Amino acid sequence: MYDSKESILSEQLEEMQFLPPQNGSPEDTELGKLEISLGYQENTGLIITIHQVYDLPMKNYGGSTDPFVKFTLQKISGNLPSFSFQTTIKHRTLQPVFEESFDASIHPMEIQLYRLKCYVCEHDKFTKPTVVGEIELNLEEIDFTASYRNILQLKPSVKSYFGEMCISLCYLVTSNRLIVGILRATNLQPLSTLQCGMYMFINISYGMTVSMGN
Repeated sequence: MYDSKESILSEQLEEMQFLPPQNGSPEDTELGKLEISLGYQENTGLIITIHQVYDLPMKNYGGSTDPFVKFTLQKISGNLPSFSFQTTIKHRTLQPVFEESFDASIHPMEIQLYRLKCYVCEHDKFTKPTVVGEIELNLEEIDFTASYRNILQLKPSVKSYFGEMCISLCYLVTSNRLIVGILRATNLQPLSTLQCGMYMFINISYGMTVSMGN
């Protein structure tokens, strides 16, 4: 049961796209701030409240954005379930106020085994949500005997960004053929310091697997 939840969580994170890395150090990048509070109650478990996001960066076009917050509780160790939550979408604002609370049924002795990751995202009805920035909290560092409420600086989510690929698909009904076109790749991130050539490997699966190299 836990493995299936972990698989669903991974698929949800893959549905978000990440901003390309910006020039300069991460400390110089102003992405906004997230106000969050944590608490624990015996009848409900861990309670996470998303209060507000401050000073989101303006879009290159239109100015405002449609933000929401997606956050996950990921197990650090042990055979424990993972949790995923999402706030409502706030439209046309750079200072969204949420005031939304979520609870996760976690035993008090197991809270320290979890890590909280919050992604502030920009909704787009035509493409995948874009992650503007993120925060991460190890719950073992939180004192739940007192109320925890803090405003945290968002950090760039660059480690999950590898670049962008533009492709085209065309199906020819008359010849029963699928044509896959590789157009261009942009903002590719090096995986090592060595210079090397690049190629594309495509895997199409439906009943049988067809592999193509380029």
